[in-house]
Amino acid sequence: MLPSHRDVEALNRTLESRNAELQEANNELESFSYSVSHDLGAPLRHLAGFSKLLQEEYTANLDETARHYVRVIQKDAKNMGELVDGLLDMGRLVKCPRLLYQCQCKFSIDVSAGMRSGAGDGV
Repeated sequence: MLPSHRDVEALNRTLESRNAELQEANNELESFSYSVSHDLGAPLRHLAGFSKLLQEEYTANLDETARHYVRVIQKDAKNMGELVDGLLDMGRLVKCPRLLYQCQCKFSIDVSAGMRSGAGDGV
């Protein structure tokens, strides 16, 4: 049995409503990821910069444990910077649905790889 004209109109209204909700959610996601990535950018640059200064200027004054801590800070600041860049990329790709799936997969892999690599640092 074919749906009636009223049924089709009701389905179209529902579809239009859900499409508007999805667009609003995508806009919020883009805004959130942009805001978070920029809010995290400056502190990450500070961590990377100060740890580089510690390594370059004070290495001779640091014991091996302290040098290890500096290397961990540098590595994790770099990884976090890449995750922040991924957030920005994901926010941009929300507008390109065909590419979004690839971005989400890559982002998930990057997140899990970052978590695994930080787990064994002993810090």
